[in-house]
Amino acid sequence: MNIFNRLFGTWEELERQRFGLMSLSLIAQSCLGSVAAFYLFGLGLSEYIVEFSIVLLFNLGANVIAIAQLPIKWVICSFIGSILVSTFMIISASLT
Repeated sequence: MNIFNRLFGTWEELERQRFGLMSLSLIAQSCLGSVAAFYLFGLGLSEYIVEFSIVLLFNLGANVIAIAQLPIKWVICSFIGSILVSTFMIISASLT
């Protein structure tokens, strides 16, 4: 938690910047998720259907959490999870 506080400040400070963070997280994770989805789709949907579904699930979940205006902790954690999953799927598909 100490590293988080150094990088972002407290949750109350983030709560004041909620709408800016939500819009940036929606744009960033949606773009990276669509890159991952189209990359997997371009490699062949029948071979990567599970990976495609996982990327889709995490990105849609992060979008729903941000649009529903859930607590900022949920928005940040879902954003980080979505970015990690999309990046991991792009890298793992590139290596195979």
